[in-house]
Amino acid sequence: LLNCRHFASEWKSEGESRLTEREFEHGARPAGAFDPAASAGLFVGVSTFEDAEIARVPYAVDDAVDLAHLFALELDLVAPAKTVLLLAGEPQKRESRERLLALRAAGVREGSARQREVYRFLSEQAQATGPRGLLVLTVATHGLSDQGGDFFLATESLLARTLRTGVSVEEVFDEVSKANSGRALVLLDTCRERLTAETRGARAVGMAASFEKSMAASAGVVVLSGTTLGGFSYDDPTRENGVFTAAVLDGLRGQAPAGAEGWITVRALADFVHERVTAWVRRHRPGDVGKSKGIGRKVDGAAEGIPLAPHAGALEQREKDRVRRAAALRHLAQIVSSSALLDGSHLDFVKKRLGVEGDEDEGEGGAEALMVEIEALDESARSQRGFRALLRELSEGAVAARVGEEKPVLPREPVVVETAEAAAEVPRKDQVGRARGERSPWWKTLTAARVAIGSAIFVGLLIAAWLWPKRVEPVTETSVEETSQGAGTESTGTEMETMGSGMDPRTSDVGPKAGALLEGLSGMRFRWVPSGTYKIGSPAKEPGRYENETRREVTLAEGLWLGETEVTQAQYSALFGDQPSQYKNCGANCPVENVNWYEAVECANRLSAREELTPCYDAKGPVRALGNGLTYTSVARVRGCNGYRLPTEEEWEVAARAGTETALYTGGITIKGERNAPELDAIAWYGGNSSASYPNAGDCSAWPEKQFASKSCGP
Repeated sequence: LLNCRHFASEWKSEGESRLTEREFEHGARPAGAFDPAASAGLFVGVSTFEDAEIARVPYAVDDAVDLAHLFALELDLVAPAKTVLLLAGEPQKRESRERLLALRAAGVREGSARQREVYRFLSEQAQATGPRGLLVLTVATHGLSDQGGDFFLATESLLARTLRTGVSVEEVFDEVSKANSGRALVLLDTCRERLTAETRGARAVGMAASFEKSMAASAGVVVLSGTTLGGFSYDDPTRENGVFTAAVLDGLRGQAPAGAEGWITVRALADFVHERVTAWVRRHRPGDVGKSKGIGRKVDGAAEGIPLAPHAGALEQREKDRVRRAAALRHLAQIVSSSALLDGSHLDFVKKRLGVEGDEDEGEGGAEALMVEIEALDESARSQRGFRALLRELSEGAVAARVGEEKPVLPREPVVVETAEAAAEVPRKDQVGRARGERSPWWKTLTAARVAIGSAIFVGLLIAAWLWPKRVEPVTETSVEETSQGAGTESTGTEMETMGSGMDPRTSDVGPKAGALLEGLSGMRFRWVPSGTYKIGSPAKEPGRYENETRREVTLAEGLWLGETEVTQAQYSALFGDQPSQYKNCGANCPVENVNWYEAVECANRLSAREELTPCYDAKGPVRALGNGLTYTSVARVRGCNGYRLPTEEEWEVAARAGTETALYTGGITIKGERNAPELDAIAWYGGNSSASYPNAGDCSAWPEKQFASKSCGP
């Protein structure tokens, strides 16, 4: 397993090439490469103060210990021998006490959180940071402004003499900027809500403009602070951490979304922490929403992409990509060996393009598109001529990278998106075309558009939160499935907490516009469906219409936030630690499937619990075995919850129709066969265009009337 050493090969100063793993294995490391042994960390936590006027910061020591453990022992970003803890007080929770023992055993140094010690160790750690290292500074204590300056409070600081006894923020940033590497990460859980026993909220001192100015002036430093200008940092008694620190810990442990190469970057962490802090303030300090608007940040453009932690599954995906690339090359070599149209020069060009000569090199670009073409290549002359033409285009520089595009020489399926904004990130929907009892051929064409209503496949879990009067109503798997299949249901609208959207519809006279975007946690995105009266169902003469699709009006009493896409495999894994999809090779951004209704309910409840919302399902045990999945003895639906739930049929169809009354929200439809409806290409994956080239995709070679010829299909 590649741990910190693998990470060391990933982080380079701007403009440097990334080490290949082969170079790493032979010990090569170019000048400027990141090296944990050259890094240094200072973690300050001040819970207790000698001045009786200053209120305790109950979880500051826990914050410092937990972050030191994360950076030194979990992420290996800082060597334990170059890690210093300055503490005033004792950890509150058992996990932090255990982590403190582990840090001591690893050789981490400790000191007191007195003003003199903070200054001394800050200077020492800045100087101890080597040219290839990173300086990490975290501070959890009170922060305030006094006589035009900004200060952190040390354990012996006096509230009446902050100018002399506090730790100057300006001097702290000045020392941090002196790190030999020029790279520093500063996390400030300061400007606490309660400064003294008598002050709280508006009577306390929030983050001052001079504080924010000092952050902005720090050169070569990434700074994330627990609050914005005028706001406060808060303590979370449930987590026994500062709210800001808890979000940092969760984000770097895998809940923040991964970047293109599978790493959690500075930008991804900052966005994740901002969303989490904003959501907490809205739930627990609604009166402070106008002041505490998320986190403060100072991130230079070049630093946004700095990787901080590998995302769960990233290295596994790299291995899968390596195996897939090797298989594609073997397939091409076999074709070349018996081909009159392709020869060794074509194979050599592909190897260079895929970067296989160095085994781990990234190549010249367009690797994914090229592998798709190789995997689709067969022994027919037409296929080989098209492939040769593509290589000619690539060699002339006419095509850089065509991931999933339609090419004139090799007909391919078009890229499918649900919205223009999500063009590059919407997961492919589930394949269709399998036998479905006595269902009409039209079902096989439109299954991808209807897959959200099936309870056995979780690609349809579009989650929303609701606000209904408090009562508990029994609900069974059967009744919900019947609702999904088209039975008439109560159509009561819903809405969810805005989590940083800038408006809470429950307290605002003006709701968001239809389709407004809400950025949720873990990469989930939601769209606003307004309240109102809508027509659903299909006209009697619409092609492929079912008998239970009677045209009718429904009313959504209130608006709701609805998931923009199906729950992805990565999002499901973040909640359960793993995911049961048959098509795991499709990728982390593909929909999760093989999830039963009970597991969908459990997923919704876990999302609610993660954000400290009231769960919408009361699931009771003992758990019964049903197939391979989770099953509860009974499930009751909790009215009045503010957490996540499954949508009703009416809610889903109103959202999918997007205010239109045509067969598709883009217009009408032409059916040319069981799996041939070209108008669907722009908006949906279905049986006719669901070709899949990844390993273990489904066999669809026998499907009749398919729009695009292919042997394998899948999500």
